Amino acid sequence: MPKSSKSPGIIPIFVLVAIGVAVLVGGTYVIRSQFVKTGQSGKSVIDEKAVERQIQNPQDLPSLTPTPKGETANNQPVVYTPVYEKSDPRREPSFSMTPPSGWEKVTQPGEGLKIQFRHPEEDRTDMEDGLYVKSNAQIAVFMDTQSNATLDQLVSAAKSASQKSYEKVTFLSEQKTTLAGQDAYYFETELFEKGVSLRSIDYYILANGYPIRIGGTALSSAWTKRSNDIKSSLNSFKLLD
Repeated sequence: MPKSSKSPGIIPIFVLVAIGVAVLVGGTYVIRSQFVKTGQSGKSVIDEKAVERQIQNPQDLPSLTPTPKGETANNQPVVYTPVYEKSDPRREPSFSMTPPSGWEKVTQPGEGLKIQFRHPEEDRTDMEDGLYVKSNAQIAVFMDTQSNATLDQLVSAAKSASQKSYEKVTFLSEQKTTLAGQDAYYFETELFEKGVSLRSIDYYILANGYPIRIGGTALSSAWTKRSNDIKSSLNSFKLLD
């Protein structure tokens, strides 16, 4: 979510705070994403029309809280072991993956999220109107426990979902490969939304019939310094069943 280092544009920061557009979180004013758009330069800017609508017709907005810190990982494999009943017709696969040295293991709920690592340092990209974006590089494993899709169907659905979720998606690399002894699809992708550019690497596999996505993401401006750690961790993924 974009943050502000000074009064954005021509709208004073105290006005943005008063109407809930800007929120003080962890000592920094955070501009809610619904009041940001892509400017003519391609970078994030304040959406003044959206701000004006909030001034004329104030809406209740959810509270924002700082992201909780994770547990510092020790560069040892982290194991996911599913819990199941003996009568279950299908069993989720167990697996392990090694976090990069110094990264955090994050334990927070998320649909299908099985393992998540996060770099403790926020990367920054400067925008317009005194805005900047800060984001932590992330690595995560997601498993869809409801789907019976084939690998090709999984990949097609994932690509379609990405294109619906972002203003622009560029698939930089796409190939069939293997991971953890399984057939896999490998993607390198650039994702663009409201002036923010992200880079990601994702593997898609099927294990015990379950679709699994193993991926890592960082700001494009920080990709050079984060990509090697992300690639190394993704390639450490191992199935244990």
